[in-house]
Amino acid sequence: MFLSYLALYKILEYFYTSASESVLHQKVKAHIINPDFSHTKAKKIRDLIKIIRQFDTRLDELSALKLVLAEHFDKTELRQWIEEHETNNSPHFTEERTILNRSMRIDTSDNTIIPNIATRIYTIRNALVHNKEGEVARFVPYSGQEEVLQKEVQILLFLAEQLIIKTGKDITH
Repeated sequence: MFLSYLALYKILEYFYTSASESVLHQKVKAHIINPDFSHTKAKKIRDLIKIIRQFDTRLDELSALKLVLAEHFDKTELRQWIEEHETNNSPHFTEERTILNRSMRIDTSDNTIIPNIATRIYTIRNALVHNKEGEVARFVPYSGQEEVLQKEVQILLFLAEQLIIKTGKDITH
């Protein structure tokens, strides 16, 4: 399960650059097409540079993951998958649970569903990758955490499959 989780995470991670560049392009475009913008106005050029620099310095992996989810998934689609998954199995994502020594719960309301899913996925990923003794959230093999990880892989599997389907291109001969 450990490797499955990380492999599925890598699929989401692949889209970090394109999602972040898409948002940056929208911000730059909005600034450039503003009737007040002119390449001859130094202040307007400085403002544009400031937008780009702020974006580059603020974008960490968690923010990039949130962007990928927001760009490729509708909140209703995510909510429906969680509801269906919990109906067919048992409540897991929407109930408060301690996962790798961290309390987690996905609130499926519009304002929180994407940040909650992204934070959950990223926190678990960090616990798997940065598995240092003394860390609060860490994965301990053969401790029963594998069962929890198996449940957590399900949401990543859904997201990865959907990303591949949504971004795939036809093969031409």
